[in-house]
Amino acid sequence: MPNRNELAQRLRVILNDRSQAEIARRTGNTGASVNRWLAGTRMPADFCAALVREFGVNPHWLLTGHGATYSADIAVTGEQLAGNLLELVEAMENVARLRLGAVSGKASGRVLRELSDATRQYEELRERLDKHSRPVLERVLADLEQKMARRDTGQAEGVIKTAEEVARFCEDRALKVALDSFKAEFAYLTGRREDALAMQEDVVMRMLLSHGVRDEITYLQVFNLASALCDRRRMHDARRITGAALALAEDAQPRWRALPLLRCMLGQISVELGELDRGIGMLHRGLAQLPDVEPPVTHDTIHYQRSLLDRAQLLSGALALDDLLARPDALSWSLYHIVLHALWQESRRNLQSLAPRIEERRTMPDATARMVFCAARCLHRGKGALREFAALCEQALATDPAPFQHFAASALHAQLELAAGHRRQAATAARQAADHLAALGQRVTPPLELRAIHWRTLRRLGDPGAETFFAQHTGAGYLWLRAPA
Repeated sequence: MPNRNELAQRLRVILNDRSQAEIARRTGNTGASVNRWLAGTRMPADFCAALVREFGVNPHWLLTGHGATYSADIAVTGEQLAGNLLELVEAMENVARLRLGAVSGKASGRVLRELSDATRQYEELRERLDKHSRPVLERVLADLEQKMARRDTGQAEGVIKTAEEVARFCEDRALKVALDSFKAEFAYLTGRREDALAMQEDVVMRMLLSHGVRDEITYLQVFNLASALCDRRRMHDARRITGAALALAEDAQPRWRALPLLRCMLGQISVELGELDRGIGMLHRGLAQLPDVEPPVTHDTIHYQRSLLDRAQLLSGALALDDLLARPDALSWSLYHIVLHALWQESRRNLQSLAPRIEERRTMPDATARMVFCAARCLHRGKGALREFAALCEQALATDPAPFQHFAASALHAQLELAAGHRRQAATAARQAADHLAALGQRVTPPLELRAIHWRTLRRLGDPGAETFFAQHTGAGYLWLRAPA
């Protein structure tokens, strides 16, 4: 067992990367306690366990002083891996010294033999390095999967760096694709949405070029790509890739979980693009298949897909918002669309009942959701809240300046100005929203509820062209638009 001074010395090493205040806070201790342990007072076991849990400290290093300081670095410190790497570098140098230009005259046979021997040595070492790095990368990716499932982006970032180093020496394409998929998810969780989309597109393209669409992993990656496209509101692109994947799925295993998820995804997209009946049918079909898939999906996954069907039924007029709010599970996953619907209704009673949940979500990473929730708070509170909305929009657009976000900000701003009785300011904001919407073209589709709010504002301001939107959508079954507005 380590003595107190040794533990204190290792705690000082950790302090090179973290502040003393952060260590105290995240381990649930006071700064005075950490000071005592640094001075050599007996360090409790629960504090050591908290260092391992919160900061990824390698427990073997903490107890013995041997090995890497952090668990994420263990994979790249193995003697066998490092030894093979040195051998590989030496073999590469041997190959490089044998210039192809020297293969001439009487010495050509000897040079070719030397080149062949060096190349064989190089290939053998590459195979050995791949053999040893593959299980290491598998372990690192398993660790990364756990951290991503917990949305622990702080520790996940270090594990990704470790995985990238190990992946340089691994030839397993599937493992490399899995790493790139995690990197795309990490980019999404840390707010780099466009980067996430580009990375996921690359993942799917490499898988398709490698072996086509013939296993569930590929279908799951297509689902991830469609999700990323929907996040950037590229609904038409998402519909094409989702529809193509399902068209190729005739020979797929019926119990693959990717297939009902893709059907639910296509249903959600269809609802957004004006095909309500088709969308509801796809959502019903996907939900009916989800309970039978292998491995089983989580209850949360099924519940989220059901919330998409709830939204479609709200839009069809088959489900009233008051009835949905009366259900105990209504707000667990579908709060964003419920708030959008309440904004359309402009029901202060519903907005007041939603206010506590909205307050809990005011720091959501998604810029559109932050603006929607802020607009709901402002509409509930009345005229004095417009300044808060303007400040929030400025912050949200700074983090995600995508053109559809500018449309959302302008459309909501126009609604709030009109609700406050400021027709001139509302008309200015509505014209800005119309310009943003026209600039998006066909490739980018803002949420249907936001488009409806925008066109209703124009109708209230006397724009006769707004009636076209309502006629098209009520004719397609979106009967919620018939409500008084």
